[in-house]
Amino acid sequence: MDGLAPLILARIADRGAALHEREVPAAIGAVAAVKMWEIPTWQVADPAIPTLFVPRASLVRRGIQGGVRIIPRDLDLGRVVVGPCGLPMTDPLLSAVHVGAHSDLTLVGRLIVLHGGLRRQLEWERGGLERVDGRVLADLTADPTCRQSVLEDARCLTETSEVRGKRRVVEALALADPRIETALESLSWAQFFLAGLPRPTPQARVRGASGVLWRVDFLFGERVIGECDGAVKYLAGQSLWEEKRRQSDLEAAGYIVVRWTWEEIMRRPHVVMARIALAMTRAA
Repeated sequence: MDGLAPLILARIADRGAALHEREVPAAIGAVAAVKMWEIPTWQVADPAIPTLFVPRASLVRRGIQGGVRIIPRDLDLGRVVVGPCGLPMTDPLLSAVHVGAHSDLTLVGRLIVLHGGLRRQLEWERGGLERVDGRVLADLTADPTCRQSVLEDARCLTETSEVRGKRRVVEALALADPRIETALESLSWAQFFLAGLPRPTPQARVRGASGVLWRVDFLFGERVIGECDGAVKYLAGQSLWEEKRRQSDLEAAGYIVVRWTWEEIMRRPHVVMARIALAMTRAA
């Protein structure tokens, strides 16, 4: 249910209980909260020392106590919720903002955690701790008003909360799109920006020659489809056959399909960008 080792969870629970006995409210934050919300991360190590935020007025000393890092910080109580395992923590979006502000993250790492936080926040607001069906979440993020609302929430939160590295988060949020579903898509999205490619439409719905309406990872212009080949797509032979049928249907309708893997976009992004650019030239 969570992304933290049992020993770390036990430390958090023990220290939180000790603070509660002193009538000091404490909330799990930063990397520990992101892991518990199951928000995707990259370049973010598991927290050997998890973080608990306590109010400044509590006068609890900053530092490591019982294997937990105590940080005095005045949080908006509306952003502290009872999360997984029944423990109080910062909500998904604030948790992602705190981690996304880390100075050692690249643009890719920042976008991965922020995209995950935006989407998990929408799930939380709709269904609480229950994960929302992927199709429902896709419909939510397809709504421009919904996307704008959660992005504006993230920007306001960054500006008004006690977050170091606000500028880094604000710059990443200017590129962020809640329709981005996976870490591989976030990595690709960052590379499009770095390569100066026109920004595509994520999770676009396009009609194949058969009349079937398909959802594709990215649509560049009107005719070039970009597809990220994550391993999860092809766990069974049936999935691979269905994907080939889908691509044939799209190509028969006049679309040009460009595919790439995590390894390609990580190690040879310039090759992937060149393939996309060539496809766009052919489609013009």
